[in-house]
Amino acid sequence: AFDVTVVGSGGTVTVTNDVGGNINIGQSAVANAITSAVVSGGLAVAVRDRSGTAAATGSKLTSVSIDGNAGAATLTGDGITSVTIGDTNQNATITAAAGTRTLGLTVNTVTGGVITDATATTVNVTSTGAANTVADLAVAAATAVTLGGDKALTLTTTHLGAATGLTVAGSALTTVSGYNTTNKLATVTVTGAGGFTSDLSGQGTQVGTCHGRVLRPPWAEIGR
Repeated sequence: AFDVTVVGSGGTVTVTNDVGGNINIGQSAVANAITSAVVSGGLAVAVRDRSGTAAATGSKLTSVSIDGNAGAATLTGDGITSVTIGDTNQNATITAAAGTRTLGLTVNTVTGGVITDATATTVNVTSTGAANTVADLAVAAATAVTLGGDKALTLTTTHLGAATGLTVAGSALTTVSGYNTTNKLATVTVTGAGGFTSDLSGQGTQVGTCHGRVLRPPWAEIGR
């Protein structure tokens, strides 16, 4: 096993480490202009935008794809709007400055792990490849969350601290097994053909809609 370290560079950076070891991109205080990072394999993965003044965190990095990592992933950049996570059960943390930002999150054959983005204000999750299970979707600042895709998605628990609305738009079944915040969803909207399974009885007096039909709690399964 050996570590891979990328210092500086710009544009698209692609790193493959099939023999283990950590992958570090932008971890030294050296300026970079990376716009996207594609990482395959490795243990822990750390990717950081260094396009700011004096190599501080900047916003040139917009897209990160990680696949097959055997350790936690830490992705840092104020402009990150697209993250793909595949073939792993490890935690992933996206760190960005507070402000309006939409995160497009794609999961592909994910079998566990906590995915955290504390500052994204809108989060759109796409489940693809094979059935995906995320241990916790922790998106504290997101006021709107959409769950979709063409493969089954299970969220074992969630931290939706600011969410007022949840939209389920997938063509495969979406399951949310827990809501681990005091925040109450105001609306739940199911538009996808896959349906939605969840116990929403603790979510207050919100109104749900399923293909235009108004649903009120308590309900555990809608759209199927």
